[in-house]
Amino acid sequence: GVSGKLVFSSGTSKDGNSGALYLGSGAATGGRGGLVALTVGTGTSGAGGSIYVNGGETTATSKYGGGVYIKAGAAGSSSYGGSTIVYTGDGTARLTISDSTIALSSPSTVSLTASTTMTLTASTAITFALTSGSATGIDLNSIFTTGYEYTTGTISGSSVTMNSQTGRITSATTTLAAGASETLTLTNSRITAASVVLVNVQTRCTAGYVVVANTVASSGSASIVVANLGVAACSTSYTLGFFVAAS
Repeated sequence: GVSGKLVFSSGTSKDGNSGALYLGSGAATGGRGGLVALTVGTGTSGAGGSIYVNGGETTATSKYGGGVYIKAGAAGSSSYGGSTIVYTGDGTARLTISDSTIALSSPSTVSLTASTTMTLTASTAITFALTSGSATGIDLNSIFTTGYEYTTGTISGSSVTMNSQTGRITSATTTLAAGASETLTLTNSRITAASVVLVNVQTRCTAGYVVVANTVASSGSASIVVANLGVAACSTSYTLGFFVAAS
């Protein structure tokens, strides 16, 4: 048969706020506070019983419904506060929120969906890593991607400093002779010796026909060789575009 139920609630109010309901253990001196456990009994048929935690509903216009707050215990030392942990039925911790980290673990798939905008912000770095040997890569689903670091610069002497992932370089020379070449140095903190640095001509010089003949990456810079394959000398400057694929 069905066991009985227990109902705990404060009284109904016809004018003003209804009473609050507090459930907790007492404070302890020389020990720790007592455990409070809220559990559903086991059953032998049908689905297991559920626990519902609901904030209060309001019918007032332009007023928010009641929130649900879950807070771990504070500690006397910084970064020692308790963690909020969500377990699955097999006893595995899937979501752990501590003073310093938020860890999400899934045995299969994690889905994050936003109807408008999703923002990921970090003060130092964001890392996407595939650990499976059969991984097929990170799929951007053929979506246009924006937001790369972008700067512009002009060669001074034979070099320019541009610490960005992509950008546009304007040459200093305006008279590169037919059949001649020049070597430019792009100093860039994003470049490592293992980087792939893609460089192409954005706008050619007038009269000449410049191409990027060679690009060599090293730690903190790339050497770029530009050649004029035309039959006449350049009479204006040219511009190059670059993109750094960091290893």
